[in-house]
Amino acid sequence: MTTTHAKKKRTIFFSATALLLAAGVAFALQLNAAAEGGNASQPVAVTSEPSSKTPAEPGGTPSDSPAEPPQPAAPASGTTAPEGTLSGMSAEALAEIEQPVSGAVALDERVAIGSKVEAHLGQLEAVDGEAAGVGEVSGPAIRFTVTIANRSGQDLPTNNTVVTANAGPEETPALQLSGPGATSLPATIAAGQEASASYVFLIPPELRNQIRIFVNYEASSPIAAFAGTAPGVKSP
Repeated sequence: MTTTHAKKKRTIFFSATALLLAAGVAFALQLNAAAEGGNASQPVAVTSEPSSKTPAEPGGTPSDSPAEPPQPAAPASGTTAPEGTLSGMSAEALAEIEQPVSGAVALDERVAIGSKVEAHLGQLEAVDGEAAGVGEVSGPAIRFTVTIANRSGQDLPTNNTVVTANAGPEETPALQLSGPGATSLPATIAAGQEASASYVFLIPPELRNQIRIFVNYEASSPIAAFAGTAPGVKSP
């Protein structure tokens, strides 16, 4: 081997070694940079999706700030009665109104139950009560009529009229029945006229020596009270 050929081989060897060293240094630098990058905080990605919140007007508050409490809704039309009247009130509201009860009169007397309005009973009789409505029970009963006279100069509504009864020394409430022969008052009574309706109440014969019948014409008028002995009474 000549000297010139040996020098070329050493030069190639040294060049290859230098390239390998340079590649190794570069790889090491990349690893170091990757390691340092892993420890650094990652940047937060910003999306371009549109926000559902409405931007605030200048000087205003953002739309995601606490909303003002809702205002109470206005009452529905027709749900309240005009001031100073009882028309349109619910049965529950009418029941809360305290009413005086007139002193009890005999079963055949007349009672004033309002300005130019009178009430009286008639045709009390013993019947066999018929159950037709929910909660009713058939049995010995009494039937009577209630007549309301309109002495005023205008039509008289009767939609709030309620008739009840009790009996005996304990004033036991009597159950109202659908028959026989029970009727209702007309919706209105014409000026100067009167109208009647028949009512049936379950009252055992042994309690008929003390019965009380109440006619509640309207919440703003006193309740008429009638007391006495009903037909078909039997000693207990």
